[in-house]
Amino acid sequence: MIRRRTLCYTLSLLIGFISCSVSYALVPRFAYVVNAYDNSVSMYTIDSDTGRLRHNGHVPTGRFPSSVVVHPSGRFVYVTEQTGQKVSAFSVNAETGKLTTLPGSPFDPGVVSPFWSALEKEGDFLYMAGRNSNALTAMRINQQTGALSLVEGAPYPGGYLPRSVAVHPSDRFVYMVTINDDSISAYEVNQTSGKLTEMKGSPFDAGDAPQFISIHPNGQYAYVTSWNSKELITFKLDQQTGALKKIQSLPFGVEASPFGISIHPNGRFVYAANWFGGTYGYVINNATGKLTAMKGSPFANFGELPVQVVVEPSGKFAYVTNFESYHVTAYAINPQTGELTAGETTSARAGPRAIAFLMGDKSPVVSTRFAYVANSASNTVSAYVVNAQTGKLKEVATVKAGLAPESLSIDPLNKFLYVANAKSDSISVYAIDKNNGKLSEIKGSPFKAGKNPVSITVDKIGKYVYATNQKSDSLSVYAMNSDTGFLTELTKTDLYYASPYPIRKQPGKTLIDPSNRVLYVMSPAENKLSFFRYYNDGPIVVESIYGSPVKLEDIPTAIAIEPNGKYVYLSTEKNSLAAYKMNVRDGMLKMQGKPVRTGDDPVSIVVDPSGKYIYVTNRGSDLVSVYEVDTNTGQIKKKTADVKVGKDPNNIVIESSGKFAYVVNEGSDNVMVFGINEQNGELKLIEKVSAGTKPVAMVFTSEVH
Repeated sequence: MIRRRTLCYTLSLLIGFISCSVSYALVPRFAYVVNAYDNSVSMYTIDSDTGRLRHNGHVPTGRFPSSVVVHPSGRFVYVTEQTGQKVSAFSVNAETGKLTTLPGSPFDPGVVSPFWSALEKEGDFLYMAGRNSNALTAMRINQQTGALSLVEGAPYPGGYLPRSVAVHPSDRFVYMVTINDDSISAYEVNQTSGKLTEMKGSPFDAGDAPQFISIHPNGQYAYVTSWNSKELITFKLDQQTGALKKIQSLPFGVEASPFGISIHPNGRFVYAANWFGGTYGYVINNATGKLTAMKGSPFANFGELPVQVVVEPSGKFAYVTNFESYHVTAYAINPQTGELTAGETTSARAGPRAIAFLMGDKSPVVSTRFAYVANSASNTVSAYVVNAQTGKLKEVATVKAGLAPESLSIDPLNKFLYVANAKSDSISVYAIDKNNGKLSEIKGSPFKAGKNPVSITVDKIGKYVYATNQKSDSLSVYAMNSDTGFLTELTKTDLYYASPYPIRKQPGKTLIDPSNRVLYVMSPAENKLSFFRYYNDGPIVVESIYGSPVKLEDIPTAIAIEPNGKYVYLSTEKNSLAAYKMNVRDGMLKMQGKPVRTGDDPVSIVVDPSGKYIYVTNRGSDLVSVYEVDTNTGQIKKKTADVKVGKDPNNIVIESSGKFAYVVNEGSDNVMVFGINEQNGELKLIEKVSAGTKPVAMVFTSEVH
C-alpha cells in the first residue's frame, strides 16, 4: 500500500511541485516555545491576521529542552530534553491549545543528550539527534495514545557531535548534521518499521561546523548553515538514492554566525538566523535550487542571540526565537518577494530555543463569560454574566465576603475566585460555577492572611497565590490546589523563607508579567517598586538582586504590563504616567521617553490586548484618560481623549476580547460599560450597572476556544 504522503510526493515529481499539506485549511492557531534555561514550554495563541502571539500559560519539561514538534494529527507535542536525556510528550486540548503530560512521559530515546527532533510526515516515527551519543535514534509513535517506543536497531551510529535532523518529504530518507566532523550522515528508511540503514556514500561533506538542515518541499534540494565557514550550502538530492551533492556555497559575511534555517512552504524562499543578530532571506531558483540574496536582507531582529527562524505552515508569518533576551519576534512575509516586516516581539521564559505550530481551520478566540466586582463597604462580591456581543452585564448573584474586600484574582482555569479582605485579614476563596458564574465558598475559606491584605494575585499557571499585607509589611505566599482551590501558606521547608515574607514598608498593588517570571510589588510609602523572580515553576525565591527595588521619582499609584510582556506602565501622585522597558530576564526597568500628564489622582491603569492604547482612571477628576502607544518602543505617544465617568472611579479593566472596557465607580456604586473603538481607542458608553456599596475592583474569566 502506498502511504498518503509518499503518493502526494510522487505526484509532485510527476506533474510539478504541489502542496502535500494536511487536508484542513492552514490557519495558525497555537505556538509552542521550549525554554532551555527554564525547563518549560510556553504556550501561545496566534492572531491569524497579524501573527501576534498571546500568552497562554506554560508547562514544565525535563532539563534543558532543546526542540519541539507537533504531531501531524495536532493531538500530541514532543519535546527533547538535552540534559534530561528524555523526551517529554503532551496531549493537546484542541479548543484551548493547552498541553497535558501523557501517561508514561517522559520516554527514553536511547541516546545521551537528545538535541533536535523531526517527525516523518505520516506521524508514525520520531527521529532525534543524540548530541553526546554520536548517534541518531528513531521512535515509533502510537497514533492513538501518543506513546513512544524505540524502533528496532535504534539508535544508529552517526558522526561526531550531532546537531540537527531532517526527514525527506517522501519519508524515505533521514539526514543528521554533525558539527565536529563537518558532515551529514544520511539514512534510508524502512517505511513499515521505521528502521534506518546508512546510505551509500554517507557521511557527506558539509562545510566547517555545520548546524542546521532544511529540505525543500519538492525534495530535490537541501540547505545547510555552516558556522565556521559562515556560509549557506545548497545540496542537490538524488531522488532515487537520497545522496547529497553540493552545488552552491553562499557566504553570509564576516560578521555572521548562521544557525537555524527554515524554508517557506511554497518552496520559493529560505531564511537563516544569524546567532549574533539579524535574519537572512534568500530567493530559491526552483529550476536549479540555487539562492540569491533577498532585497532588504539581513532583516533587523529585536532580541538577543536569535537562534531559530521558523516559517509557520500557512506561510504568512516567520518567527525568531531570541535565546538571550527571552523573546520571540514575529515577521509578516511578503508573498511575492519573501521580504520580512517585523511585527510584535513577545516575551518568553528563560532561553527560548525552538518553536512549533498547531494549525487548524479557524483562529482561536479569546472571550469572557463572567465578571465579578468587590464591594468594599457592603462586604460582598457581585457576579455577572457578560454578553459577548454587547458587553452588557447581567447580575446573577451576590455573595458575602470578609470585611472590606479590596482585591480579586481568578485562576487560569476559571475555576476559583480569590478575594483579599483588608479589614478581616483574610482571603476568601469561591468556586465558580462554569454554567452560570455563581459563586460558592470552598471548604476551609476564609484563609488567614497578614494585617490588611490589599492586593491578591494568582500566578499564570495556577500554582501560587500572593497577597500583600499593608500593615504588616509582608507578602503572603500560598500554594494553590488546582482541584479544590485550597490554599496552603508556604514555610521554610518550601522556600528559602517562611511566609509571610518581610518586604518594603506598606506594600500595595502586585502584578505578575505575562510570561510568569517576575512579580512586581508597589511600595508607595517608600516611592519604590520591588520585583521578585520565579525559579522554573516554583514560587518566587528571593527579591531580584538586579536592581530591586527601583527608586521612583514619586509615589506610585498604579501599575500595568502590556500583553506582550515588554513594557510596564506606572502612574504617580504627581499625576504622571511613565513607560518602562522590562528586562524579562531579571525584571529591571528602563524608562522609555518622558512621563506624560494624567488627570488628578490616577489610581488604575489598563492596556488593551493590542498594546496600542492605555487607559487611566483619575479618581480626583472623575475621568478616564486615553493614550496612544508606540507598540515598537512602548513610548506613550499622546493623549487622545478624556472620558467623563462616575464619582471616584477606582478601577478600569478590559475584558478578554478587547472590545469592552469597564470602569468601577466607588462613589457612584456602579460599573460603567464602554465599547472600545479599535481604530482610535476611544470609549463609547453602553450602559451603567448597579453594584454593591463602594465597589473597588473587578475581574473577568478568560477563555480560549
